[in-house]
Amino acid sequence: MLGDTVFVSTEFVLEDGSADPLRHAKLFALQVPSESGEPFVEQWSYRFGSRSGATPVVTDGAVIFDGDRPEPCTEQEADCAANDPHFFALSIEDGTERWTRPIPTASAASAVADPRGGVWVFGVQETLLRHFAAADGAETIVDVGILSGHPDANIASAMTMSADEDGIPVLTFTQGGPELTIQRLTSIVLSETPALRFSVIFGAGFRDWSAAQLPIVVTPQGQSRIVLPQFGGDVVAIGD
Repeated sequence: MLGDTVFVSTEFVLEDGSADPLRHAKLFALQVPSESGEPFVEQWSYRFGSRSGATPVVTDGAVIFDGDRPEPCTEQEADCAANDPHFFALSIEDGTERWTRPIPTASAASAVADPRGGVWVFGVQETLLRHFAAADGAETIVDVGILSGHPDANIASAMTMSADEDGIPVLTFTQGGPELTIQRLTSIVLSETPALRFSVIFGAGFRDWSAAQLPIVVTPQGQSRIVLPQFGGDVVAIGD
């Protein structure tokens, strides 16, 4: 949301509630009503092909989000199940396209805005984090396993952004192995050369897996805690 505008990613369904076989999807920019009971007003919309796995992120005058296809299917396509996942950056003013960038696999979770500009993204079962610049989508790649020093747990599944005591951006993310036998929380300083702050084990197995957003809370004593909701229903808090 930005000001009185909310950005909503949607996937179409048929009148009977079943999935749209042609995979139509749209991102809507909606003006929030000032009075209770008044309707939302569409400012603009952008068509793409469903599914979308990342909450839209607003940064540097753009709204950035993902879709499993750049366009819906056509009636003539033989295989509508085929994916071509992309991230899209649109002007928040009128929805005009700034850039699109392909990713190897479908988006796994929400992108995270970098205070220096652009967003960090990753795909399903990906060992790489990607930074897409806000202006033109130029790509920078970070290998999760190599940077953390733990190649046995190299698949990212959630991210959050903060800053260190000097104000330098800090990217913190969860990572696990292909069989989810190890779950780690890893934090890196995004200095000119990214550097490891810490990497700690917080669980093992699918029940401990964390793929949700990672809120950072502050205790009454002023201590920061990263909160990890887990698939099995538990919640873990780790000191930042």
